[in-house]
Amino acid sequence: MNNILLCLSFFAVVVITAGCADNKTRASLYFNKGVDYNAEKNYKEAIASYKKAIDYDPDFFDAYFNLGITEVLARDYSSAITYLDKAIALKPGNKNAYFSRGNAKYLIKDMSGSIADFNKAIAIDPKFADAYLSKARTEKDNGDSLGAVADCNTAISIDPNNAAEAAGITGQPKQMTTPGAGIKAAPDEADQYYEEGNMKVMDKDYPAAIASYNKAIAIRPFPDVYNNRGDAKNHTGDYKGGIADCNKAIAINPKFAYGYLTRGDSKYNLKDYKGAIEDYTTGLNISPADAGADAPAKIDLAEAYLYRGLSRVKLNQNDSACHDFSKALELGDHQAYDLALKYCK
Repeated sequence: MNNILLCLSFFAVVVITAGCADNKTRASLYFNKGVDYNAEKNYKEAIASYKKAIDYDPDFFDAYFNLGITEVLARDYSSAITYLDKAIALKPGNKNAYFSRGNAKYLIKDMSGSIADFNKAIAIDPKFADAYLSKARTEKDNGDSLGAVADCNTAISIDPNNAAEAAGITGQPKQMTTPGAGIKAAPDEADQYYEEGNMKVMDKDYPAAIASYNKAIAIRPFPDVYNNRGDAKNHTGDYKGGIADCNKAIAINPKFAYGYLTRGDSKYNLKDYKGAIEDYTTGLNISPADAGADAPAKIDLAEAYLYRGLSRVKLNQNDSACHDFSKALELGDHQAYDLALKYCK
């Protein structure tokens, strides 16, 4: 999953004077009610309020924009696209409207439409790093691995802090995403086999990926290659093998967050829910400020919260699970939406 960035527009509250409000004033008041309902995650009332705002002001760009975003949160992606279409018709130069519509199209698996919208957002603002990252995620899922790497490199060149999220999209190692360097193969054979394994993972050819990782490890073992081989083993159902590889990654670097998160996945699949919770918690608690620590991408953090929540449900820890599902949703994992509704009473 990739984080899908959803940013609501905010509009100043208009004070009614002289006891009578014109249509634009009424529209503004309903708009602000919608923003308040969004803050409470009451999407049904937020949608109703934005629609009332549009009734009073049919050219209210911010109302159409927020309505589109809220429909995404409510999982009505087709309606979201319809309202974002109207927002774009009103302000065709607004990069955020194209960006948000691109994310909505991604959710209905309209990959070509999604990429086209991200390209329009980038044409308006060539430094729009989030658009490059979302486009990369779409390209990866659409089978364009090289395009995904190229767009991640551009996002990193705009802001090196995007390196961890880019690594989460492409499966590349954090060590190779230094400022100005982008994502590239290191000059030794171990890294070349590691890169080859990552490309096989992106193609979902896990046995071939494992074979490439084996060659890398034979030359020079390092935490990322053990972790990624463990993750590939998880995808083949070899969960005990996944744990063994993660143990080796953690032994090399005890602050390697991904090792704990991937081992948590292995334990979850083995129904060791207590052990999974412990590993997810350790991985989530590792701070990038710690010496030798890595910074997991937002998409990986969201997945860790989601599966820690599912582990807690299995152990009847529903209150704690609610917190995890809410965090996963906040980080952009919309799989958590129904779970949050079910367990957050």
